[in-house]
Amino acid sequence: MSLRSFIEKLENDGKLKKVSKEVSTDLEIANVMSTLGDTPVLFEKIKESDMRLVGNVCATRELVSKAFDVDKSELLKTIANAAENLKTPEIVTDAPCQEVVLDKPDLNKIPLLKHLEKDGERYITSGVCVIEDNELGRNSCYHRMMCVSPTDMVGRIIQHRGTDIALQKVKELEMA
Repeated sequence: MSLRSFIEKLENDGKLKKVSKEVSTDLEIANVMSTLGDTPVLFEKIKESDMRLVGNVCATRELVSKAFDVDKSELLKTIANAAENLKTPEIVTDAPCQEVVLDKPDLNKIPLLKHLEKDGERYITSGVCVIEDNELGRNSCYHRMMCVSPTDMVGRIIQHRGTDIALQKVKELEMA
């Protein structure tokens, strides 16, 4: 199920909170999300961006089960089965992620959040990153990433894990 389909499903099931009031990425959105707890929320007007933002869509096992369209009791078995029966992803030439293509990407236009007053900058807290290890192949992993300029982010790399192992083999590692 695509993220768009999942958001629509949550809305149709009355599980999605929509915030239509303009909110800021500087502490305000994080505060609203914290206040709402595990409730999925869609922010429709972001002060610093023309984009919308959705959060808390994977906050509970119930939500992840709903995304996979399985009963909560079947979630672990479904994930284990997928891990044991890997499939090569279909390569397409036209995908929803290509609807907006920028000649000069600017991370400042993306609604990245500052969560706490002492945060150094704005973060992606659980970004799904894809890397290519020359020996082991493609790997998807989660990383916390801090925006340090309009074109650069710094990721938190855990020692002896997939990204770190791949990075040790090369000088630079591309990440999507």
